[in-house]
Amino acid sequence: MRPTFATAALPLGENDQVVLLADERVACVVDSYEAQVRCLDTDGTVVGVFGRTGEGPGEFGSVSYLARGEKGTVGVHDLELGRFTVFEPSGAHVSDVMMPVSLFLPLRAFSTVVSGVSLDYTAMLGGETSGSLMTRFDVNIVTGEVIREEPSPSALGMSRAVRSSTASRTGPGNGSLWPAKVI
Repeated sequence: MRPTFATAALPLGENDQVVLLADERVACVVDSYEAQVRCLDTDGTVVGVFGRTGEGPGEFGSVSYLARGEKGTVGVHDLELGRFTVFEPSGAHVSDVMMPVSLFLPLRAFSTVVSGVSLDYTAMLGGETSGSLMTRFDVNIVTGEVIREEPSPSALGMSRAVRSSTASRTGPGNGSLWPAKVI
């Protein structure tokens, strides 16, 4: 029996804790209880298991999102440590980089750059804000350099996007809410 990576109730593209890798034969899933990532092929064979609780290389404080690398790698975002780590499906460590802000939500795919947004939850809950509801960041995963930092063009437009945040991160044109501006 082949494993089921997604269901109609929770399609794979809307689950931040599961990612289908570029070859579409391996899927990785978060085991939050063990602070691990498990990668399985379409036959259900374990390809790799990696991670544990901690702050060192290959360790996680809180695995919050998985992302698909263009070369068959898996990106693991650790919200607690503010770090994005890239692994081979076998568990071999490729690289890691600190994110520029603590509440960084990566998009579902990356190459040499990971893109994502930072949300101002205080503003979303009706509190005072010093700027935009959302800011997009593009970060080089090797150097940690912020290549682009772009506040959302309007609070009104972004509040609609926040209400459907899964669609804005995983749907078509997931970067189209921001005009291109490289820093």
